[in-house]
Amino acid sequence: MSLITGEVRMINISQNDQKGNPLFDYKIDVCPKPTDDNPSHAQIEPSPNYTNKTTFKKVAEKLARLATERIKKQDWEIKPQELRT
Repeated sequence: MSLITGEVRMINISQNDQKGNPLFDYKIDVCPKPTDDNPSHAQIEPSPNYTNKTTFKKVAEKLARLATERIKKQDWEIKPQELRT
């Protein structure tokens, strides 16, 4: 699965106080993290680091939505084994 770096960086997540007032926005970045098997691998990182699991889940949901939209537009780049015919 691939995502467009610019779309990932546009994810907007705010950290709110207990009353729901925004304290700050997380900056989501895509950092190159090549592996032996995948020299183009990248890692999605927040700044500052997440303060709780809820924030991480919100980012994960937005990433899943981006991936789903990309699949609908372009289909899979490499299909999962169960979808190959």
